[in-house]
Amino acid sequence: MKKVVSVILLCLVSILFVHSQKTTSARQLLDEQFMEQVIKPIKEDQLLERLERFDTFAQTAKKNNEWEKAINGIYNGIALKIDILDRIRNFRKTMKVYAYRDQVYRLSNAIWYDWDEIIAIHDQKLKKETSILAEALAEIGKSNMEFKLSPLSSAQRRMAYKAGEKCLVRSIEINGRLFGQIDSKTLESQALLGNIYFSNGEYEAATKVYQQLLIGIDANKNSLKQITIDALVSYATIMEMIDSGEESKKVLQIVSDRTKQSETIPEKSYNLGVRTNDSLLDPQLRPNNNQISFPSSLSGSPNMSWINPSTTSRTAGNPAIPGMSGSRADYNTPTLLTGGFGSTIGASTSGNSTRSIGDGRSAIAKVNVVVDETGKVVEVLVVDVDNEKTREKIERLVRKLNFQPYVFEGVKRKMRGFINFKYLKKLEKTK
Repeated sequence: MKKVVSVILLCLVSILFVHSQKTTSARQLLDEQFMEQVIKPIKEDQLLERLERFDTFAQTAKKNNEWEKAINGIYNGIALKIDILDRIRNFRKTMKVYAYRDQVYRLSNAIWYDWDEIIAIHDQKLKKETSILAEALAEIGKSNMEFKLSPLSSAQRRMAYKAGEKCLVRSIEINGRLFGQIDSKTLESQALLGNIYFSNGEYEAATKVYQQLLIGIDANKNSLKQITIDALVSYATIMEMIDSGEESKKVLQIVSDRTKQSETIPEKSYNLGVRTNDSLLDPQLRPNNNQISFPSSLSGSPNMSWINPSTTSRTAGNPAIPGMSGSRADYNTPTLLTGGFGSTIGASTSGNSTRSIGDGRSAIAKVNVVVDETGKVVEVLVVDVDNEKTREKIERLVRKLNFQPYVFEGVKRKMRGFINFKYLKKLEKTK
């Protein structure tokens, strides 16, 4: 990683000169603002020089087998890279533009590999537990698990998800041993794991984590962090979903007592789409192209190829995952409702209040459902679809869906919630 400052600066500034002959005046103005608001302050704050010093410190320490010093150098470098990344993200958010995505992706990739290197050094050299190791495991675990997983996900994504799960569980165990089971760090790690389970529809696993979290919160009288509040609200949501209203109220009361603010279950929180394996649902429930990265101890090795975007592909630098091509086709499900039950739904566009997506030929309808203990749909209410025939067709197809029943304390329970059902709109001529 020689001359790391030069290549980082090249990565950040290169976008100002790529396709310079084709850029519009608007893009030229945007690049000038980017230079003024992002690149110039980075130089003035000497972030790159400091990053070079930390990198040199870490490399020297590794050569001398001073592993704790190496970890500190890498850790401080991560903080600076996050600072640079936040400046780029804030600029994109403020300007409301999608430009500079490649720089965000590659810089994010480098940060994950720095965490990856910390884990590798701990596992292979130090062989001891520290708070930095717990933090590194949590970050890597979060990056691997925090995308929408479904039964249709690829084997590689499921492998990454399980690897991330192991990292987060290990992070919780390390924090518990270092700081105690009721320490805020341990509770926040538990909340993170539970929230990811919840977002992926793994309500049984989330419930077990949330119940342990409640025990710790009861013993720890400190103020609750937002991630812990979110976890408790998610647990209350699960209880409400299975008609355990008293337990839900009890949990929300704990939040209210500790925060001095009333909490309610968010609207649209009982999304059951992740509990079925059918491809006819909202594509937002399906896996996207978020990055997958493995700790070095599991696969691959630290890599900094992100710093030369002109010679690196979108998936270059990722740890070796057999069969991983990086193609969108590997992860996306069909985008039109044409199969499944052998029919395509047509819906009139006139008076239809459903959400249109894509080129306007498709729409998403919210469908409220009740699922019995066997996973079968017993009640259906199609919301915001004015065309009666379309509603009837959607209802018939939804009743054919099978869901994974929720098991609470060893007993299968009913679930009530909603799904986002995707269908094709038939473009009809207006009279």
